[in-house]
Amino acid sequence: MKKFVLLIFTTILLVPFIALAAPPLGKGRHEPPERPGIRISRRLAGKYHIAPLLASLYPATVNILFLRVDFQPDADPLTTGTGQWSDCTTACNNDPDYWVNNSKTNFINYWKEASYNNLTVNVTISPKIYTLNNPMSYYGNETSAALENLIYDSITTADNDIDFSLYAAVLIVHAGAGEEADINSDTTNDIWSLYYRDNCISQDGNNSNPCLTVDNTAITEAIIMPQTDSQDGAVVDPVGVYLHEFGHWLGLPDLYCTALVCLTDGVGDWSLMDSGTYNGNPYGSSPAHPDAWSKVFLGWVAPQNVSTYPDPGIMALNYVETYPEILKLPATSSTRAQYFLLENRQLLGFDAGLPGSGLLVWLIDDDVINQRFQSNTINNDRNHPGVKLIEADGDFALLNASDNDLGSAGDPYPGSTDNTGLTPVSNPDSAPYSGDAWVDVNNISINSGVASFDVAFSPDVPSAVSAVRGCSATTVSWTASTAPDLAAYRVYRNGVFVREMQRTSFPDADTGVSNVYSVSAIDTGGHESPLSPGVTPEDQCVSSGGGPNRGSAPGGGGGGCFIATAAYGSYLEPHVMVLREFRDRHLLTNAIGRKFVELYYRYSPPMADYIARHGSLRFMTRLALTPLVYGVKYPFVAGVFALILPAGLIVIYRKKGRA
Repeated sequence: MKKFVLLIFTTILLVPFIALAAPPLGKGRHEPPERPGIRISRRLAGKYHIAPLLASLYPATVNILFLRVDFQPDADPLTTGTGQWSDCTTACNNDPDYWVNNSKTNFINYWKEASYNNLTVNVTISPKIYTLNNPMSYYGNETSAALENLIYDSITTADNDIDFSLYAAVLIVHAGAGEEADINSDTTNDIWSLYYRDNCISQDGNNSNPCLTVDNTAITEAIIMPQTDSQDGAVVDPVGVYLHEFGHWLGLPDLYCTALVCLTDGVGDWSLMDSGTYNGNPYGSSPAHPDAWSKVFLGWVAPQNVSTYPDPGIMALNYVETYPEILKLPATSSTRAQYFLLENRQLLGFDAGLPGSGLLVWLIDDDVINQRFQSNTINNDRNHPGVKLIEADGDFALLNASDNDLGSAGDPYPGSTDNTGLTPVSNPDSAPYSGDAWVDVNNISINSGVASFDVAFSPDVPSAVSAVRGCSATTVSWTASTAPDLAAYRVYRNGVFVREMQRTSFPDADTGVSNVYSVSAIDTGGHESPLSPGVTPEDQCVSSGGGPNRGSAPGGGGGGCFIATAAYGSYLEPHVMVLREFRDRHLLTNAIGRKFVELYYRYSPPMADYIARHGSLRFMTRLALTPLVYGVKYPFVAGVFALILPAGLIVIYRKKGRA
């Protein structure tokens, strides 16, 4: 076993190539291994030999080449076509160059639109088709050797006619169809469309052979594309795949699950970097814009940040297809790594093929993205993806790979289900992966293509919630909130709202031992926090047998002392715990003590409730209880003090008498 692990590890070290494949048109097929390309900011910064701010790199222009190649004729049933460029008739509208010419136009227009004119892509189509010395199947198994042979053979064959130093990227457009569109899985020798990078591209992928260098330019990457993606009865415009793979060249990762076995659909039809590649009719003719996170990552949109206090209030977003507007909201107060990105997607431009329109809300976790970026597994974990769409309809279909739902009109807000709010207590809710939810987006509407909504942040969840059951009432208490705009607290019994109050304790006449209590906080704007974790009461009602009726109380050691709890704010407060321990160890072990406890629990709840409502009384009660607490906690010191104090008073009295 150790030798096997060592072999695998060694293999990984010796195979540094990177391939990023197009998503399959049909679900359930697995593409070749993949990794992200070099981020566009690094490519552009290299031109200027500096590391400038991302925004200062734009506008930018990139020159790319569509290098057309075909193969030796074949009759292989495991490939689409004969390997000849001219053979593409029906699949190319009777024009072998139909799709490549169409893709050139759409390629240029797409990146202008998606980047808000930040990125201009100039496309040159090779002057002729270059025929390689091997059939398609020779390159069709997607091993590093096969892929490097395809790149090596294509570029060296065309080198006499083309100056490759003029181009930032080479897209090798080969005859036939891409394997990603092989719906019936019957042409496995087709070539899968992908982005490929290796420090040394050489014949047979053997680094002992010379690295590919032409026109004094080392070729370390290429994009492999099909002449058509139409096969198995499906008409597919390959431009979506062209754009997806160029997205990898720009540095974007896949946002679908790239594992061998997947339980999630990733972000589905809502992004170019997932199945949005194939949006439109025919498939791929209207590929989706990059999602909000991808546009921010590429530096095309600087998201608008908001303050969490005071609440931002009414906000609006224009449609993102034209306006570079994305809103960023911290998902929790406990970490900056998790946040929401909001964008307004409408059926405009290349986004016309989306499954719906409205406000998309994305939950982002930068920690997950950073950890999984290089392995291209950002969205492999169904329970914790790095880029997650909050589906407004609450069906979580994108988290279920077993259905056929890659996005629906119910996913945006308000969407087909007319969901106008995302809050800590809505369905779906605004809960982050860790920490408490506090984002409150309400009154979402779309008018004339503009999304408007109210943004607020609810108070933090009340902490140190406890419940103590007496014979006449159960007292629920909690720690005071520090929210500057706090208005009140809400107490829930068994999930049902009971009372709204401003103080930090609540006497409940229902003394059921199985009740479960939770508390929320509400601010002056009416925004409610999530409920605190439920607590059951600790039973302190003294039974006829002389001891506390602990019933099913957790812990079995008794709960808080009513007056002390009211004074100190919680039955878990250390001073209260000292008194509670004294009661259990000393008072309840003898008849006189038990009688005292019985009388105390009979008459103290009303007093405790009155004290809890008045801050000055709580302060005075704490002053009165403090000597008692220290006397109980340090009995030896208290005993010595009790002896010294009378003796001192006697001495003082005698001195005064003599005077």
